[in-house]
Amino acid sequence: MAQVSQTRTIRGYAIIAKGDEPRRVSEGVYEVRSQSGAGFYRLTKHNTGWPCTCPDYVNRHETVGDCKHVNALRLWLKAKEATEQTDTFELPKTVLSFEHCRFCNSVDLLRWGYRMTKQGKKPRFKCRTCGKRFVVDEGFLKSRYDPKIVTLCLDMFYKGASLRKITQHVAQFYGFKVTHVAILKWVRKFSELIDNYVTTFRPQLSGVWNCDEMKTKMAHEEPINGERFYWLWNALDNGSRYLVAST
Repeated sequence: MAQVSQTRTIRGYAIIAKGDEPRRVSEGVYEVRSQSGAGFYRLTKHNTGWPCTCPDYVNRHETVGDCKHVNALRLWLKAKEATEQTDTFELPKTVLSFEHCRFCNSVDLLRWGYRMTKQGKKPRFKCRTCGKRFVVDEGFLKSRYDPKIVTLCLDMFYKGASLRKITQHVAQFYGFKVTHVAILKWVRKFSELIDNYVTTFRPQLSGVWNCDEMKTKMAHEEPINGERFYWLWNALDNGSRYLVAST
């Protein structure tokens, strides 16, 4: 029973992480979106908790406790209360360390004061070998947002949340105003960086490959034999799940 309850708690977190925030209907009445995205379930405040209209709560509450929608609402209300008390959540500042000059790769460095960047005050260094001064470029050097905000937005995007839902979530819980256009630029920028990095991988393959095909419609391509369809073939290593080839 404890394991079942923990599973429902995790699924409740997943609902909030996707950006599907509960919506208030009236005093003590909220609606939480189904995890599948098909409709909402209503939760009404009661002396003993938050009864939910979902089948899981109706049929199994007496034996296994709260459903995932109740857990999602409790998490959201707790976070909302913390936001109202402190105005915004304070994300811990990203502190990165390094040992090499970003220009000549020398390890002979000196601390050289600070520089004010769009992300705030950052330590500056001077290289004794090449004489250049710099702040560390960790991939977010020219970003006005803390790396944790950027990675949070990317994580929510790849979990299926829409760009505008991400902007609403970040504004409500963290106090940052980010446009959906900025998030889209981050997705394009860092997807390209990751793609270039992944191409350098040389994993140990198991020797067994799983192949699969999919028929895809290409709306902007010239028709072939009267149809705008192409076949997509993928080969995946059975052991490492590494994408061996795609055509």
